[in-house]
Amino acid sequence: MPPRPQRLVRRLPLRERIRQILNPMDFYLWLSEEIQTFDWDSIAFGTRFGLIANFLFLIARANTGGTREAFDDVFGDAPASGWFTLVVSARPVSIFAASGCPSS
Repeated sequence: MPPRPQRLVRRLPLRERIRQILNPMDFYLWLSEEIQTFDWDSIAFGTRFGLIANFLFLIARANTGGTREAFDDVFGDAPASGWFTLVVSARPVSIFAASGCPSS
């Protein structure tokens, strides 16, 4: 019986391997499986996680030490950047419209 030829396996390019290592979706999948495995209440866990995350983000934002001037835009006379302001201000409206929520 002749010897079997070795099986050739092609390795992924380095760029693809690094992209797979840095993919955050693997971590999210692992975290989701852990939450389901421990039979944690998803709503209670999500609420706690959301409150803690918001608190940490508030602390991080307060400690950034930005040097920008703060504008009190009560009367709408603060400088705006034209089309960018229009796009950013229209974004919440478009998200609400796309969510399919009934108006009342």
